[in-house]
Amino acid sequence: MKKNMKRTLLAFMVMAMLASSVAVPAMASDGENPTGGDIPVTVLAASDGEGGAGTQANTQNVAQIGNDFYTDFASAWDAAQAAQQPVTIKLLDNVQVSSALNVSGSKNITVDLNGFTLTNESTQKSTVSDGAALTLLNGSVIYNDIGGVADKTMTVQTGSSLTLQEVTFSTNCSALEARGKAASLNVIDSSVTAGGYAVGTNAGSSQNHGVVINLSGSTFTVTHPEGCPVLI
Repeated sequence: MKKNMKRTLLAFMVMAMLASSVAVPAMASDGENPTGGDIPVTVLAASDGEGGAGTQANTQNVAQIGNDFYTDFASAWDAAQAAQQPVTIKLLDNVQVSSALNVSGSKNITVDLNGFTLTNESTQKSTVSDGAALTLLNGSVIYNDIGGVADKTMTVQTGSSLTLQEVTFSTNCSALEARGKAASLNVIDSSVTAGGYAVGTNAGSSQNHGVVINLSGSTFTVTHPEGCPVLI
């Protein structure tokens, strides 16, 4: 009888030790790293089956702003628009974007591609306007759904700045346009492949004159037989 009691007590002790060694995963409801550290957190979200707020269980973080983590790029982009400027979005994975990346006013946003690819599936060109600045760094951008070879994918307007640095940019349309006084387009150590033109301006009226275009250490290629790498 005593031997049976000892065995039972020993079994309970072993079970208690095993239970105490099981780690409980941290959960974050808003994509923020609960530890405040640099290690991405896997956010547990319920799936609604239609791509809503809870798009997928165990969704992986794809973007980071400071210590905040995001499971989709759209949420990170919205947060960057509302954040104190300047602000940097850092990719943690390849992402797909379904809307234009428009920046205006006092916004100064950098997207650190971090070696990953941003595929823009929007049918609208992205515009940098009203004195804003947008910088794309260190990765790849694909932008194919705008329309024909003459349609622009990204335009920088009067008094604003668009910079690509160490970026591989590809589109089946026309790529980068500067229009308006002091519209600054900078392509540094990058590669741009386009259908119509890789870099261009619209000098059809005086209001589009006075652009500033800096091309350094980069290559520009077009795929359409009537295309032009740099159209001024």
